[in-house]
Amino acid sequence: MTRPKIQNICDFCGKEIAIDSQEYSVEFGQKGISQDKGRKFVKAKGADMCHPCFLNVCKNGYKPIWKTRKLNDESGKWEEVDEE
Repeated sequence: MTRPKIQNICDFCGKEIAIDSQEYSVEFGQKGISQDKGRKFVKAKGADMCHPCFLNVCKNGYKPIWKTRKLNDESGKWEEVDEE
């Protein structure tokens, strides 16, 4: 028996992301002055974003550089590959 798929909620606009639509995962990293003089890096993962919010971010100046990674069956590690 399979569980029904639960729709994700966009963490930016708060609307449900349709199951059959494009969806994005966002990772945040803090920038700025650190008390530890650069020896600390703070990041957060797991924010979901719908396609309209992603387009809005791109409209505001963000230009994504897409990288494709594939799982190497021999080594079991993820490797960057060129898009064909």
